[in-house]
This record gives sequence, C-alpha cells and structure tokens, in this order.
Amino acid sequence: MTKDPFLYAAVDSNNGHAVLSRSGRAVNSQAGHYPLKIVARYAKRLGRPLSDLSVLLVGLAFKGWPETNDLRGSTALDIGLELMDKGCKVFGYDAVVKDTLIKKTGITPVQILDAVDECDVLLILNNHPGNLPEGLLERLQGCQTLLFDGWSQLNRQDVERYNNITYSTMGYMTPEINETSFE
Repeated sequence: MTKDPFLYAAVDSNNGHAVLSRSGRAVNSQAGHYPLKIVARYAKRLGRPLSDLSVLLVGLAFKGWPETNDLRGSTALDIGLELMDKGCKVFGYDAVVKDTLIKKTGITPVQILDAVDECDVLLILNNHPGNLPEGLLERLQGCQTLLFDGWSQLNRQDVERYNNITYSTMGYMTPEINETSFE
C-alpha cells in the first residue's frame, strides 16, 4: 500500500532503510504516470489530439491481487482523472468494484466486452485475473487500439499478431511500421 513505505521510514528517518523506502515510493509514483505518457505518444502517432481519445481503464482498485475493491490510493483513478482533465472520455471496469463506486469517482462504469470497441485506448492497471475476460483480444480485432498492459499479463506476441493493436507495457511499445521500408 502507498502508505507502508512512509510508515516504515517514519521509525527512524535517518536510517538507510528509511531513505530507501522514500526513494522507492518516489520511483513508484513516477511509474504511475508512465501510462499517461504512452497515451499521449499514441495520440501523436494517430495524429489526433489527446482530448479526442476514448479511454477504458481496466482494474480501478489500488491492487488486483490479493483481491480488493478498495479505491483509496488507486493509481488508476489518478490516471483517469488526469485524462478527463485533458478532455478524454474515460470509462472504467473492475471485476470486483461495484459500478456505483466507479460512478462516484466521475468515471463512467462499463462492462469491458461491451466497451472495448468504443475505445481508442485500453489501460490494464491492476493484476486481478477477472479483469481480463475470455475473448478480449478477439473483440479488439476490428478496432484501432492502444492496449497498455501495466502488469504484463498478456503475451506480447499474442497481442501483436493483431495489426490494429498497439501493445505497450512498462518500458515497451509496439514500434511504428516504417512504410517506406517496404517499397
């Protein structure tokens, strides 16, 4: 949980472990903003303004496993709110968080398989196995989509066999095809 490194560091703030805990928390905080950079990069690839994109957040609880429906400290919510501030249309799905709780955040709750073909971007933001329903990739088959897999739950090769899906995870994004190289 986000608070744990701070509590650990508070025992003796000059202790080497305390410094390491604070540093680790700072790195994790920065990593939480990485999906926003990927979405902006994808919009640029498409030649569309970021505000023109529809985004589906999958996994809104602050963690997926062990299972929880707790939204406190959720990086996914921070990402969703920032995308809404930038003008994106944001939808949300979580296998264990009730739609009424999602709606209270300002994010529109949806059923994942009903919403994937309406979204330009799908961000998988926690590792709950129920957030990845059977047939998800097949459902994305006809859509031009960025699929960010923040927990590397999907096999990259399985995803990238669909030419219309740009796959991304921490530190990787499907390269653009340079059409001039095929001439």
